[in-house]
Amino acid sequence: MRTRIIAPLLLSFVIAPFVQGQTLASANAPRSVGCEVTQTASCFAFFADGNVRKAIDQKGSGTPASGSVGFALARYRSVFSGQINIADTPDTVTAGYGARLVAPGVGGALSAGLVSFRRLPSPDSTHGLGYHFYGSIASSRWATDLDPQGAVLKTTDVGVLGFGALGTWVLARGTVGDNPVFVALDGGLSYRQLFGDLATKANGSVKERLYDTSKEKFIGIETGLILQINSIKAGLNYYFFDGNARGLTDGQVVAGFSIQSNVFVGALKAR
Repeated sequence: MRTRIIAPLLLSFVIAPFVQGQTLASANAPRSVGCEVTQTASCFAFFADGNVRKAIDQKGSGTPASGSVGFALARYRSVFSGQINIADTPDTVTAGYGARLVAPGVGGALSAGLVSFRRLPSPDSTHGLGYHFYGSIASSRWATDLDPQGAVLKTTDVGVLGFGALGTWVLARGTVGDNPVFVALDGGLSYRQLFGDLATKANGSVKERLYDTSKEKFIGIETGLILQINSIKAGLNYYFFDGNARGLTDGQVVAGFSIQSNVFVGALKAR
């Protein structure tokens, strides 16, 4: 088991030694609309985001579509952002339970949120190294019993905590014509933990039936590629968590696509 965990961990730091974490996090949101950020001036944006994410090798898993609202505060070399899910399909998870834990901040409407802090290379450079931290919390409803036709008979609410400590290797950042561009390779450590009614010893057999283990805490690595042009973002992330949870551990690839629209954006000024 140690070899299975350590080998991908070492590989991730060779191939993509520096990470972002979640597939659809805002990489350069305020700057993508031209708000001026200097050593003394900050930029604030409030945005709406619609995205699609799916675990590539897990049929029927992942998040078919979701929407969120959030903010981003950009300073000279950093971006702090947060967002809350306001729509998610489907509302009740009936398959791919383990895969539901992979991407951070995936949950029901008004039941999931994510915050992140990213340190970027100098704005005077088109590439360089940085780092990224994120935390997420989410709650969704899982079906624990189905009839032969697939109708839901019993459900339980499940909470998930997610954390990431990552590095980022920015390959390209700047503009092509009038189009802001951001490209980065990511890699680092991540953590997921179940909480709520399902995360009790009494429900050990239920957990084993849903995702093949009674374990509730998982640590692993994630690597990925992030692409952003204007308000369009895409990402391809690889996750490897310890344990034997079906749909979560032993390597998962999550692809994502997102379109972000700013409600308003501008320089942050004291009153």
